[in-house]
Amino acid sequence: MHFSRSSARDVLRLALPAVFEQVLVMLVFTLDTVMVGRYGGREALAAIGVSAEMVATVSNIFVGMGISIAVTSLVARSFGAGRFKRAEEYATLSILAATASALIIAVLVFLFAGSAVRAAGAEASVHRIASGYLKIVAVAIFFSMVLSSVNAVLRGCGNTRIPFAASAITTAVNLLLDYGLIFGNLGMPELGVQGAAIATVIAQALGLSFSAAYMVTRSRVKPGISHIRTLDMQRLKSFFRLSVPASLQEGSISIVRLLGQFMIVGLGTRALAANTMATMIESISFMPGWGFALAASALVGLKVGEGDYDGAREYAYTSVIMGSAVMGVISLLFLIFPQQLISMFVSGGEEDVVRLGALCLAIGAFEQPTMGASMVSAGVLRGTGDTGTPFKVSFFTSWFIRMPLTIVFILFLKAPVWVVWVITAVYWLADSIFLMRSMDKKLKALGNK
Repeated sequence: MHFSRSSARDVLRLALPAVFEQVLVMLVFTLDTVMVGRYGGREALAAIGVSAEMVATVSNIFVGMGISIAVTSLVARSFGAGRFKRAEEYATLSILAATASALIIAVLVFLFAGSAVRAAGAEASVHRIASGYLKIVAVAIFFSMVLSSVNAVLRGCGNTRIPFAASAITTAVNLLLDYGLIFGNLGMPELGVQGAAIATVIAQALGLSFSAAYMVTRSRVKPGISHIRTLDMQRLKSFFRLSVPASLQEGSISIVRLLGQFMIVGLGTRALAANTMATMIESISFMPGWGFALAASALVGLKVGEGDYDGAREYAYTSVIMGSAVMGVISLLFLIFPQQLISMFVSGGEEDVVRLGALCLAIGAFEQPTMGASMVSAGVLRGTGDTGTPFKVSFFTSWFIRMPLTIVFILFLKAPVWVVWVITAVYWLADSIFLMRSMDKKLKALGNK
């Protein structure tokens, strides 16, 4: 394997801001959930859990893991080759596509929020809270999806600092407004769960304003309406050739995860609340893996654009090793302090939920290193311009390993919710093996060029 101190420094230079950005994204959502849980108990937690999974699914499929992944790879390779006009054309195309998708999805979420929660099988009390929350968050979905595309362009230029700064702004604003609007502090009205949704809308709007202002004033790659006239079919084909498989990959993962969430709803509010708390904490842990995956996509893409295939391989292996190692270290916290971590979400009187959530989290510790290897290997493949392989692997492991096991044990046998976490650990192990082997083959093929 290729590993050197210089490549490690370069990976860290790009990865650390991306890691901190992703950590902040999940930290604000986790603390948001903590405050909601402290305010409304297990019913509020269950409502947030159902709503969050729906929002993440629709936004990631179309923009977060589709358009954004494509534009990072395309801009990085164009930027590395010194073809800045082509990079600006891809940037313009991606932001327009993200804006249109975001508007459509936001309207649909607003109109069908109640129906979606009802279809999930939520109890009446949870349905009332979740549907009201989703209607407000629909506005935030628009801002966050466009922000994701803008930040993806910046990462393609090798700039992960501005996306991190935007995330820091949204985190600070969101938490401040959460504290005020959920509990009625700082002279603000007490709005409970709806206050958390309003805080999210305002924070995402400010984050988008910051990143967009930087892009149009200081970025080397600037999107513009004038670039629409110069777009040709080759650019459009390249964009959709990468974005469609990336969207389908996220779809295969997110839809299976969402269906699994619906099955967990059938286990009752206690199981759903415990799973929500454990998932929130685990979400923070896999953000380092996602950060290293973003860095790998950008660095490998830049090197491929330059024609430096040895450098691309070195960055690829370095990113995988470092991403997996960091997530392995974090997993130790899940094994040593699961109950203490889960207890942050609820006040007294919820000991049964805490014990169940702690068991889920401890099991989740075993999937962290393989999750890291899977995420970063997929990032490397995307950096080379290959989004088809990650989709094929994820489709197979999601629908032919994770989904059948979840149906058998959760839907039919009504096994306890911790079994879901055992199934997920098996899924990530298989996913990482297939993706790492695919990455090795791709890197060897680059070596023959």
